[in-house]
Amino acid sequence: MSIRAYENFENGKGRLNVERLLRVATLLDADPYATLTALDVGSPEFAQRCANNKLMSILMLALRDFDRKAQDAIVGLDPLFLMKAFSAFFDQLAEHAAEQQEVIARWQRLRDNPDEDGGGEPEAD
Repeated sequence: MSIRAYENFENGKGRLNVERLLRVATLLDADPYATLTALDVGSPEFAQRCANNKLMSILMLALRDFDRKAQDAIVGLDPLFLMKAFSAFFDQLAEHAAEQQEVIARWQRLRDNPDEDGGGEPEAD
């Protein structure tokens, strides 16, 4: 890919070329499915947030497995059930992410200020 083509791609100029997008994402070790999804959900930050953990690529693998297992039974799934199930799943995922961030933040505080561990010396009677 030429520098000009990459610059145009980066600036959102020209038509969306999915094959090129997948190639660029692979070169950058990003999540190509997160990049595509970021366009749909209107959040460029989503692609950045998924770059390291490959959230959307993992979700696509899980969807592929689901399609193989459920096959034609997918047709009968109720949209309301799907919405509730996905909402519950993503709420749980968001809660886990927040807990994980708190553990990381606490670890960083302890690393930077070891005297703030809450343990300290026992108080004298």
